[in-house]
Amino acid sequence: MVHAGSYDMKLVILSVIIAIFSSFASLKIMTRLAVTKEIERQFWILAGATIMALGIWTMHFIGMLGHHLHSPMTFNTSLTFLSFLFIFIGSACIYVITARSTIPYLSKLIGITVMGVSIIGTHVIGILSVQPMGVVHYHLLLTLITLFLSLTIGAGIFLLFLYIKNTTTHITLKKLISSFFIGIGVSAVHYTAMEAVQLTEGPLSFNVERMTMISSLVFSTDRLAYVVGLATIVIILSIIVLTYSDKIKAEQQRLLLERELAEQTNKAQQDLINTIQRQQGVTLKYVKIGERYVHTLAEGELLAKLGLTPDIVVGKDLRDFLPQDYAEHKLQSYIKAWEGEVVNYEEQLNGTDYYMSLSPVIENGKVIEVIGSGIDITERMRAERILLESEKKLRESHALRRTLIDSLPIAILVLDTNLNIISVNKPHCHLFNIDVPIKEIIGKNVVQYRPNYYKNINEEEAKVKGIIENKQPVIDEIELHSGRIIKRSYFPFFVGKEFRGHLWTFEEITERKQIEQANQQAREAAEKANLAKSRFLSNMSHELRTPLNGILGFAQLLELDDTLTNQQRMFVHEINKGGRHLLNLINEIFDLSKIEEGKLTISTDSIRVDTVVNECINLIGSAADQKSVQIIHETENVEEGYVYADPIRLRQIILNLLNNAIKYNRLNGEVTVCYTYQEEHLSIHIRDTGIGIRPEEQEMIFAPFYRINHAYIEGTGIGLSLVKQLVSLMEGEVGVKSQVGLGSEFWVSLPRAACCKDAINTPNERKNANLLKQNTYIILYIEDNPSNMHLVREILGTVTGVTLLSAMTGKEGLKIAAQQSLDLILCDIHLPDLHGFEVLERLQSNPLTEHIPVIALSANALKEDIHRALEAGFTDYITKPIDIPAFIEAISEHMSNE
Repeated sequence: MVHAGSYDMKLVILSVIIAIFSSFASLKIMTRLAVTKEIERQFWILAGATIMALGIWTMHFIGMLGHHLHSPMTFNTSLTFLSFLFIFIGSACIYVITARSTIPYLSKLIGITVMGVSIIGTHVIGILSVQPMGVVHYHLLLTLITLFLSLTIGAGIFLLFLYIKNTTTHITLKKLISSFFIGIGVSAVHYTAMEAVQLTEGPLSFNVERMTMISSLVFSTDRLAYVVGLATIVIILSIIVLTYSDKIKAEQQRLLLERELAEQTNKAQQDLINTIQRQQGVTLKYVKIGERYVHTLAEGELLAKLGLTPDIVVGKDLRDFLPQDYAEHKLQSYIKAWEGEVVNYEEQLNGTDYYMSLSPVIENGKVIEVIGSGIDITERMRAERILLESEKKLRESHALRRTLIDSLPIAILVLDTNLNIISVNKPHCHLFNIDVPIKEIIGKNVVQYRPNYYKNINEEEAKVKGIIENKQPVIDEIELHSGRIIKRSYFPFFVGKEFRGHLWTFEEITERKQIEQANQQAREAAEKANLAKSRFLSNMSHELRTPLNGILGFAQLLELDDTLTNQQRMFVHEINKGGRHLLNLINEIFDLSKIEEGKLTISTDSIRVDTVVNECINLIGSAADQKSVQIIHETENVEEGYVYADPIRLRQIILNLLNNAIKYNRLNGEVTVCYTYQEEHLSIHIRDTGIGIRPEEQEMIFAPFYRINHAYIEGTGIGLSLVKQLVSLMEGEVGVKSQVGLGSEFWVSLPRAACCKDAINTPNERKNANLLKQNTYIILYIEDNPSNMHLVREILGTVTGVTLLSAMTGKEGLKIAAQQSLDLILCDIHLPDLHGFEVLERLQSNPLTEHIPVIALSANALKEDIHRALEAGFTDYITKPIDIPAFIEAISEHMSNE
C-alpha cells in the first residue's frame, strides 16, 4: 500500500521563513562585497555562502522533519552533512562569480547550472539520507517538475544576486522582495520534491509520538525541528548584525575619508589661490548680471603691472575702473566670450603689453562664466618692435637680403666630408670679401677660398686640419689679414650616427673687442680716479681736521675761562659753533663719498632703540634749550623695541633728524619721538612743530645738497641724504609727512630684532670714567705740529699732577721714552721722520718702554684707520679735532688703570 504522508504546517511555515530570512541575509552580504577590501571580501564570500547554504539546508531539513510519513525515520549522518556541503558549493560558486567586476556569459551559465544542480542535489541527497521503515518510491512527473524548478530557481537566484549587486536605489525594499521570491522558490522546489516521495510496505504508526534517529541518538522530531530552526535563525541574525556593524564601520570610515578629502580639497583650493596670486600672469573670472559683466576673480602679478588690484576689479564691470573708450573696446571681447566664443587679444594698459585669452565655461548648453588668463608680453612686444625696426632698416639698406639665413647676423658655411661647399650665406661672403655669386660657390672646394681668410695662413691651416680630424665642437678666435677679429665656431654634422659634414659659423667681434678694451681702460681710469678721489678726500680730511683741532681746541679752552665777558663768550661760542659745523660737514661729505664708492661698512647688531634715542636727546639737549624747544620722548610701547642696526650709524641718523627738528622748529616749539610696530619692522617717528615742507619738495629733500626753498636756516643739504643712504645700508626705509606751517614728521623703519644689546661706545665715547688719583704723572706727546702741541699742553695744564714732555719727531720721542719714566705716551700718526706705527713697534720691542700705554692722536678719522691702529697695539685712538672733556676722560681712565 502506498502512503504519501502529511505535513506539520507549523514546521512548513518555519522552513519557509528560514528560507526567506537566510535569503535576505545572503543578499545583505552581497551588497557588502562591493564596498569591502580584498581581504574582507574573502571573509564575506565565505560568510555569505555559509548563510545561504545553511538557510536552504535548514529549510530542507525542517521541511523533511515536518513531512509525516507515519513511520519512524532514521537520518544517515554522512549523507545529511553531504547535502549541506552540496548546497554550500553552489552558494560559494554564486558569490565568487557575482563578486567579479565583469562576468562573462559562460561564467553566468556555469553559475546558474551549478546553483540549480546544488539545490536539487541537496534535496535528493537529503531525501536519500532518510531511512524510513518501508520502501520509498518516487513519482516520476513530480520528480521531473522538481528538476525543472531547481534549474529555474537557480537561474533566478543568480540573476537576483546580480541585480541587487548593481542596484543603487531602494536597496532594502528590493532585497526584501528578492529574498521573498528566493525563499518561496527554494521552498517550492523542496516541497515539490517531497510530494514525489511515497512509502510502501512499512509498518504505519498514526498514534505514537513522532521520533527521529540520527546515528544512535533518538530525538523528538518536532523539538529537533524547532531547535535546528532556532539555531539557524540565531546564526543568521548574528551575521545580519555583523553586516550592519561592518556597514556602520565602513560608513564611519567613508565619512572620515570624505572629511579628509574635503580638507585636502580645501587645502588644494587655497594652494591654487596662492599659486594664482604668485603667478607672473593674471587669472580672472566674470559672469553676466543683467547687462553688466561682473568680475568674480582677479589675481596675479600682472594685475599690479596694469595698475590694478583685486579690490579694484572684483565685483565690478570693466566700465567701473577703466577709461570709458578703453572699457567699451574691451567689452566687445567680453560679449563674444559670453556668447560661447574663445576670444584671444593683445592690448596695452599702464605701459604694459599683455596677451589675454577668454574661455567660456558651458553647462547644459549655456555659458555660466568666463575664465580669462593673461600673460605679460611687454618684453616680447618690445623685442618685436625692435626686430621690426631692424628688419625695416635691413630692407631699406639690403633689398636683396630677404631670406632668413641671409638676415642672420652670423656667417654660416657648411661643408661635406670632402670639404666641398654645400651651403653658405651672404654674410659669409661679405665677411670674407667673396664677390662671387653664391650659386657659383656651391659645390666648389673650400681650399681655394682660404687665402682670403687668415692673416697667418700656415698656422691656421694646421689648426683647421686638426679641428676637422678630431670632429669635436670648437670655439676660438681668428684674425683676418684685414686685422678684423672673428669668433669662429665648429660643429661636426651628423645624420643619426652617420658623419655627413662640417658646420662653421663666423661672427665678427672686432667692435666688441674694441669696446671691451675701451671698457677695461675706462674701468682702470675710473679706479685710478676713485683712488685719487679717496686719497684727496682723506688728505683733505686730515688737512682740514688739523687746523680745526687748534680752532675748536682753543675755543673749548676759552669757554672754560670764567674771566671772559658776555660778548667775548658769545664770540667764542660762535667760533666753536662754526668749527663744529665745518667738522660735521667734513664728516658727512666723507661718509657720502664712501657710500658712493661702496666702501662704507655697516656692522649690525641687536640694539634697544629707546636707549640710543635717550643718548641722542641728552647730546642735543643744549641746542633744544637755546631755542626753548621741548623734546617729548614717548616710551610707553617700546619695551620690546629692538632693531638690527649699526649702533654708531643709528646714533648718527637720530642725531641728524633731531638736530633738523630743532633747527627748523619755531621758538617754544615741541619735538616728539614715538614708535610704531609693523610685522617685521619698528619705526621711529620724530615729529616737530616747525615750518613744514611743501609736498613737491618732500622727495627732493633726500637728494645731496638740496635745501628747501622757503627756509632761511644755515645748512649744507647733506644730512638727510646721508640719513637715507645709511638707513638703506641697514635694510630699512626713511620717509616724511609734512604740512607747511604745522610741522614735519620723519620716520625711520628698521628690521626688528628678537634679542637685545645696548649701543656700544666708540673709543672717544666713554661713560663713568675714573678720575685721576692724587699722584704725579709724566706724559710724553710726540707731535710735529706746534699748534697741536700747544693745545694739548694747555689742556693738560688744567689737570693737576700731570707733567707733559714733548717731542717733535719720532726718533726724539723714542729717545725721551727710553730715558724717562713715563706713565703715558700720546703719539701722532704722521710724523716727519717715522710713521706712528713704526714708533709703536719700536716702543713695544724695547724692554724699557714696552709697558708704557700708547694712545694714537691723529686727524685720520676713518673707521678702518682706527681699527688698524688698535689691532697694531695702540692702547686707544683719539681723533682730531680734540673733544676736551672726552680727551681728559680718556687720559684719566688710562692713568687710573696704571
